[in-house]
Amino acid sequence: MNSYNISKLFLYLFITLSITNTIEWLYFIKIFSQYGKIIIVLIGIIIFSYFSIKDKVLKLNNVIYLITFLTLLVIFAILFFYHKNISFYDSIFKTLMYIMYIIFIYYIVNNISLYYLRHFPNKNAKELVLLDIATIFQKTILINIIIWTVLAIILHQSLYDADPTGGRSGFSAFTGDRMAFGLMLVTIYISTFILISTEKQNNLINKVILIFLFILTIYSDARTAIMIEIIFTIIYYFQKKIKYLEFYIMFMFFILVYIAFYNFNISDLEKYSSGRVFIWLLVLKEKINDIWNGSGLFNFNHHILIKYRHLSYYFQRIDYLNFHSSYIEIFAGGGILTLFLYFIFIYKTYIKANKINKSIIFAISLGGCLEGYITQPAIILSSFFWIIVILSNLRTNINNTI
Repeated sequence: MNSYNISKLFLYLFITLSITNTIEWLYFIKIFSQYGKIIIVLIGIIIFSYFSIKDKVLKLNNVIYLITFLTLLVIFAILFFYHKNISFYDSIFKTLMYIMYIIFIYYIVNNISLYYLRHFPNKNAKELVLLDIATIFQKTILINIIIWTVLAIILHQSLYDADPTGGRSGFSAFTGDRMAFGLMLVTIYISTFILISTEKQNNLINKVILIFLFILTIYSDARTAIMIEIIFTIIYYFQKKIKYLEFYIMFMFFILVYIAFYNFNISDLEKYSSGRVFIWLLVLKEKINDIWNGSGLFNFNHHILIKYRHLSYYFQRIDYLNFHSSYIEIFAGGGILTLFLYFIFIYKTYIKANKINKSIIFAISLGGCLEGYITQPAIILSSFFWIIVILSNLRTNINNTI
């Protein structure tokens, strides 16, 4: 097998394990998937590093911002490990795995891109790579959803995720978590949309799938997922027709946030945001006098959970705290400078991206305000996001090597 076929195989395996990692009712599958992803990533990096030695490796634009951003996260993780005297796994391992996932994704995009550059030199390699990857994501996720949902039905597992307060309930298929299922649906929705945007794949079947996915996302009651699908579609169709459309959307988004803060008390905000606002306020309260320092990814989460567990119903029913905002996670992990460097990297990526990649990057980035998936690339939507970001930065010139 060549590097192209091996890269596709590893991507199929990685996506599948990311999906099966959400199965709470089959514990051995969940644990197998959790460690399987790590093994796949590490083996993949070793194999792809071998290919990169004997083969060409494409350069990335804006790599200095990405490297600096990741380096600062590692430095803060090491400092946290040194000062707190806790385990390597709890302080450094998760930050290092974040970097390993991104390197793994880079190698996959690189190998698939090289294949199309060599075999289709007169065509746009990035568009061919995007179609290839969209096809892989669509097929793999759809097959897994069908298989595991049927199995869940056979084993009499609930297909709904009910909020413990009794206020909300949504369809979660086999996952038991409507947000996790919603993020899968977003990924298939965008992948299918990419396929429809081409003449070859613009058929009735894909159009029906797209509509069904949107309806299913609404039925799941995954609000962030619904928002991402709507924003993505709006940006794709109207970004060239309405000047500064992205600015208007961001302005409206933050106006709605301001109105919510102004008109609701903290207890109401905690309820309607599933605890998000309460978490963000606690993190900002703890970091307000220490904005320059970080603790590495996910190290600050345990501190907040233990210190404030008695204050929130949400904290009392979980063992591990997610901040439910990618940018709060980055801020806690690396301080304000690290967050700023990430924004520069994404902005410079965005202005170079093509129409459809712009729509993807903007919608998923906006959704990242409400969910922490950008710092967790093993989540299905996040791995797709990083693939699009890496692809948009790739210099598709066969003569460029590192």
